[in-house]
Amino acid sequence: MKILIADDDPVSLHLLERSLANWNYEVVCAVDGNSAWEVMQGEDAPRLAVLDWIMPDPDGIEICRRLRQNQLTAEDYTYIIILTQKSSLTDIVAGLRAGADDYIIKPFIPQDLQVRVEAGKRIVELQQRLLDAQQALTAQISHDIPTRTWNRDTILAHIRAELNRTRRKNGSASIAVLKVENFASLCSNAGDVLAEHALCEYLQCIRNAIRSYDSIGRFTEDEFLILFPETASQNMPTIISRLQKALEERQVLLENVAETISLSIGVVTFQGSPHIDEVISAATESLQTARQQSDSRIHFSTLQRTG
Repeated sequence: MKILIADDDPVSLHLLERSLANWNYEVVCAVDGNSAWEVMQGEDAPRLAVLDWIMPDPDGIEICRRLRQNQLTAEDYTYIIILTQKSSLTDIVAGLRAGADDYIIKPFIPQDLQVRVEAGKRIVELQQRLLDAQQALTAQISHDIPTRTWNRDTILAHIRAELNRTRRKNGSASIAVLKVENFASLCSNAGDVLAEHALCEYLQCIRNAIRSYDSIGRFTEDEFLILFPETASQNMPTIISRLQKALEERQVLLENVAETISLSIGVVTFQGSPHIDEVISAATESLQTARQQSDSRIHFSTLQRTG
């Protein structure tokens, strides 16, 4: 684990560095408060720090205060041990209240430093495991696991948020409904698991073709919604054409047999303040029109509501 040590006393800094290196920590050294602060603000900053209280501005306590003010999420948290000759109860309380997690009196005993740093490491690692578990749970709640897209509730929430934006700014946005026409036959021929896996690969091609701020989510078993924020109707043919080109002649492999995904696409661009049910209904109608076409199976429509 990476650990920052900051001390303007070269002898103390050397002892700290040698001890921590012997305990297999990746040590980053700072000789004053400014250099320590720069390290903590950089990318991949250490999650563990030993800071001397008394050193050129800012001192260790001021760094504690700054970090606690700036670390707004658990992902940013740094475990801080203050190192100082101040040993009164008043000083210890002041250091902890400033945001320090632990306190070591100089001159330090190596074994005391070791166990306190190990305790900080355990806390940081436990916190990371909790964050990883929370993120995994969030992904399960908000995603359609087989296809790794947003699930129905989440993609509809994205659309509602975009509707609020268009209502406030009298702007426009677009959504597309993609229907996999032969999904049922894919499941019948290869089984649900293989069909879902093949669909996941196909959807990855779609994600690669759309913009990073566009959203895609599963609407029904064989239908997917794509939200194109702040996208006017005149831009949609170009966007869909780019999507078609990316999927052109794209096949998926099911039990060593190349299968072609058959798509129909209904597009609606909305402006003003329509209700989400109106938008979804218009997109569904556009999809039904597309399905009736014998050539491209793509249909574009618009929806505008005021007031």
